[in-house]
Amino acid sequence: MSGNESQHLAIMISSASLGLAEMLADHLRARPDVARVEVPVDVTATLELLTKDRFDLHFVGGASLDYVRGAREMAASSTRDYFPSGEKVLMMNEPEPFRALLAMEWGFSRVIDMRLPIEQIIDRMVVRPGSHEWHEDQIANFPLIDAPGSPRLSELCRDSVDIAIVEGIIEGMSDPEIALRINYAVQSVRNRVSRILTTAGCRNRTQFAVSMVRVRAVPKTGT
Repeated sequence: MSGNESQHLAIMISSASLGLAEMLADHLRARPDVARVEVPVDVTATLELLTKDRFDLHFVGGASLDYVRGAREMAASSTRDYFPSGEKVLMMNEPEPFRALLAMEWGFSRVIDMRLPIEQIIDRMVVRPGSHEWHEDQIANFPLIDAPGSPRLSELCRDSVDIAIVEGIIEGMSDPEIALRINYAVQSVRNRVSRILTTAGCRNRTQFAVSMVRVRAVPKTGT
């Protein structure tokens, strides 16, 4: 990162684990290349910040992806302007292809491996694609890349129920298991599964699961 850009980094960290977010924020605030760090406590606070200011980087915990969707939906129903962050980055403790898939659909560009030592996490959080510090051999800073012609959630899913069903299929769950997880009628789940597979052009659940994660799967951390 060079000169002027490095002195004006405004960062937001959205995570269900506020303790972790604040710890990361404290480390980032101590860096000379970071101007400010904000840690919103929920979706409402996230939207409030994104309607007041722009951020260069927005780090989101894997379990907190709904922060982004929630903020976008709330902004769409309000009269306020919504300023998307310059770069959205997913933070994950384990390789989770479905979380990476959701993140990619919602405009995230890369993944940070939260199992790394804290010093490496912080260094990799502020590195930018194309810089000499950029690494693609690990989950840390691994780019999220779509494949031409592969199914997209936005084309397959009409609502959050469909998204939950796709997640269940990818995890290898049966229709009754998915129905129990999302508190939905089994036959309704079966109907939705059939429509999703047909839309994706897949013969069965296995083919669908492979097609969804094959090109987007996050590789294990390199040694």
